[in-house]
Amino acid sequence: MADDAVSRSTAIMMPNYQTGFTDCMAKKDVEWYWLKKNGCFEPDQGGRAIEWRARLASGTTFAFLGGMEGHTPTLQNDFEVATLAWAGLAHAFVATYADKKLCKEKWQIIKLLSGLTDNMTTDWRQEWGTQFHSDGTRNASAYKGLLSSMDTAAVTYAGLSQSTFANWDCQRVDATGFAADPANFLQQIVLLCAVGEKGGRDRNKVDLLLSTQNDYRVVCQSEFAKFRYERDEEMHKAGFENIMCWGAPLAWSDFSVAGRLKALNSKLFKMYLAGSDPIETGTQDPPGFPFGLTQGFAVSLHQLVNENPRGSGLLYNTTS
Repeated sequence: MADDAVSRSTAIMMPNYQTGFTDCMAKKDVEWYWLKKNGCFEPDQGGRAIEWRARLASGTTFAFLGGMEGHTPTLQNDFEVATLAWAGLAHAFVATYADKKLCKEKWQIIKLLSGLTDNMTTDWRQEWGTQFHSDGTRNASAYKGLLSSMDTAAVTYAGLSQSTFANWDCQRVDATGFAADPANFLQQIVLLCAVGEKGGRDRNKVDLLLSTQNDYRVVCQSEFAKFRYERDEEMHKAGFENIMCWGAPLAWSDFSVAGRLKALNSKLFKMYLAGSDPIETGTQDPPGFPFGLTQGFAVSLHQLVNENPRGSGLLYNTTS
């Protein structure tokens, strides 16, 4: 029967759809592309919560050898434990009784399932991208997006207060007047982010500037951009238009928040995954469902981790 063929085809297709799903995300979302390119996905992580040691101070007293008796170091606990809970994201499609009965040929089944998976992928991309730029309070299972650690004022992130620990706070610049002089503000935030995640300055600078389409156009139309129009060719070939600004590519995102431009250092970001893949897919015919429904699903247990917010930054009020 045709409905049996739909169920069988779904059962075969969905477990194999994981690679296609993640590849699609990397082709359509600059955020996902950036995480994947820089090896930020950390699969098969265990534990009831995600914990890491955050260095929030620097030792200043040292011991010296050779005739310096009596001079001993001051033991100092420079670390605090940062903790985040796991977050989940799940979505599903349903092939109804009518869907199945109307599929009499193989091509009809393929067309049905292609449409259902395309819609699910689009919905997932919209939700994931929105969460990436959010503060993690979008819903009960939302992961901690950029806003949770990089806001216009100090916040508490991963259980640690940015007001209490200055080295746990991000870099931020009020970019009022951005349209008149974007190069100045971009240079400020790039240089500020070179503070180094363990104290003194280092060369670990940001590798992505992420803006709205409007702010991207402002930069492109400035004399600064016209004079030095270079781009990250690898990112461009992947389908993401960009312009190099003070050594970092500036790209725009569908999900960027108006008035905010982020400067990100991939060295300090991880996407922790409970499973082996960023997205896991499958199918089931739930017992008790009416009329023999078949359900295809995508699910992920994950968390975005900003291991040290001080190495990334925020320009705000860019639209004023």
